[in-house]
Amino acid sequence: MCDPYPDLYWAIARLVMFDNVQAFVDELKDIKPVHPSKGMIYRQGWYNFTVDWYGMYIPKEAAQFVHELSFHLNEPMWWDQFMRLASGQGLKHSHPVSGGFCVACARIES
Repeated sequence: MCDPYPDLYWAIARLVMFDNVQAFVDELKDIKPVHPSKGMIYRQGWYNFTVDWYGMYIPKEAAQFVHELSFHLNEPMWWDQFMRLASGQGLKHSHPVSGGFCVACARIES
């Protein structure tokens, strides 16, 4: 577990190990998929909690999360696929970089 975002490592593994970009596109939907661990107990500090959320509980918006990992791990395919899938499913997202030149997007376009 990665306090206070228990799905952080799981989200990274989904993208890095399995190239599962669709899971992040699903985060843009109004109705998110049920969390695979729904109903299970996890511990943070001295407290026990029950997984009762949908989607992934990560520290950034899905678009920003994919964009940053795609850039930092030099895998532009993830960001490109994220944009294609989101567009193909009619889902809107804002570009995670506010203004200026985006190195990750420039790499995809070249």
